[in-house]
Amino acid sequence: MSLNLDFGNCLWFIIPENSQVYTLCKELQDAVSDFQYSPHITIEYDMSNNEPIEIWRKIIENGISLKLDHPITFKEVSYKGLFNLELPVICSDNSGNDVIFKNTGWKPHISFAYRSHKPFTSEEKIKVYKILDKYHFIDSTIK
Repeated sequence: MSLNLDFGNCLWFIIPENSQVYTLCKELQDAVSDFQYSPHITIEYDMSNNEPIEIWRKIIENGISLKLDHPITFKEVSYKGLFNLELPVICSDNSGNDVIFKNTGWKPHISFAYRSHKPFTSEEKIKVYKILDKYHFIDSTIK
């Protein structure tokens, strides 16, 4: 069975490699994901022009704060045969507004593991909990 999902052109906040959040995401990926990719927060799907880039550039210039939600938890989501595990993220502007939710309608998150056509097992989820437990006191800020 093939996976045919077309999300179009996406706009991401890339998680910097020198951050503890990046290290956490890569460890989680290595443990349970069928795919390897750069840890990121998707902020726009299926973009047809550069307009969203300019909107987000202005939002960023006014200052935003990104960090993992605490306590660090995860949830499983599925869409058309694609299963993913996500870490909730807080993305706020200087007024404390959730800028991703306000501008897109969806909750910000980092998808750290993907799988096609097969949910994650209980054993894999236990692996994730064990890894998250090790990172309980990490610096959850994302630059």
